[in-house]
Amino acid sequence: WDQDNETTLRIPELPIDSAGAAAVTSMSVTAFRDYLQCPYRFYLRHVLKLKPLDDASSELAANQFGDLVHAALERFGLSDERDEADESRIESLLCEHLDHHTKEMYGDSASTAVSVQVAQARRRLRTVARRQAERVAAGWKIHASEASVSDSDGAGIEVDGKWMGLKGRFDRIDRHDDGRWAILDYKTHGHRPEKKHIQKTKDGERWIDLQLPLYRMMIPFLGIDVSPSAVELGYFNIADKEEETRINIAEFSEPQMAQAEELIRDCIRRIHAGDFAPSDERVQYDDYGMILQTGVASRLLDQAELAIDEVGA
Repeated sequence: WDQDNETTLRIPELPIDSAGAAAVTSMSVTAFRDYLQCPYRFYLRHVLKLKPLDDASSELAANQFGDLVHAALERFGLSDERDEADESRIESLLCEHLDHHTKEMYGDSASTAVSVQVAQARRRLRTVARRQAERVAAGWKIHASEASVSDSDGAGIEVDGKWMGLKGRFDRIDRHDDGRWAILDYKTHGHRPEKKHIQKTKDGERWIDLQLPLYRMMIPFLGIDVSPSAVELGYFNIADKEEETRINIAEFSEPQMAQAEELIRDCIRRIHAGDFAPSDERVQYDDYGMILQTGVASRLLDQAELAIDEVGA
């Protein structure tokens, strides 16, 4: 180990050849984000299919807590009562769906820690019910929940004469009485889409997540009969703070969206070329730290940033 707590052992070489690059024939929204973070880790996850081991825990991890909230909203959006306009009734329905999902996942003997976090989810859903009632009153209705597209539907993009399939699942598609459309993604934090997609740098800005631009590229495969640029894209934030639980529509400019689409093409181009070099930058919440031998200092920074995110969520 060196003085910066980094190992001097060599990182394992990937078995990259033309077949390795060709193994990536379609990509999901999260796969693009993984590639932007680190091509090497992308290869471990999406080509070699290496998954981190997770010891059993009596407490819900952050993503499992999000799954609870998502499941309640998904069931509501798929139900015959998704157009309900009364706030109290919406709240009752959401909590019923939450309880049904919790029982299916944890039975009748959930730990105290799980029960506490289920109660926290119920508290957030109470505010969601208010926002949903407001949305219905404004003329919006849930058109679809958990809609999906994939390369089997013809979704994809051609780059330099080579095809890459695209696949994605949409938490929610809304339609307004006046014919407008919106695609919303449920997020259990309070951050706006701009913050999660674009990072400010000393030289300007850079895209760090391509979720919403990719959603716009997939719109033609969803049966939405308007120009993709006319469809609103955003988050339904389900935050710990009541005032941050709201629908936030992304405000990306057309030049920014054009830049994102070119970056998407560049990612595909690099994957076709077999470019899976490890990133020089630190990766937050690293599932492959043992393989890439990231240091103790890096893990401590991750924990500190997680605590900051939780305070701001």
